[in-house]
Amino acid sequence: DLDLSSLAKISDGYTQGHMVQVVHNILTERRIQQFPKRPLTASEFVSPLARIDPVFQEEEEALK
Repeated sequence: DLDLSSLAKISDGYTQGHMVQVVHNILTERRIQQFPKRPLTASEFVSPLARIDPVFQEEEEALK
């Protein structure tokens, strides 16, 4: 099962747009077909998130 607590921790610093991009990257037609045998895990998000620069807290504060 997808551990949302772990996913929240590893996705800290990424925008909603980043997460949408990652979800679209992960949820291919083939991967969706594998759900019954292989449920989605938080670890699948690590590699796609690593390719994106997070928004650091200082930058986030500057945008407010």
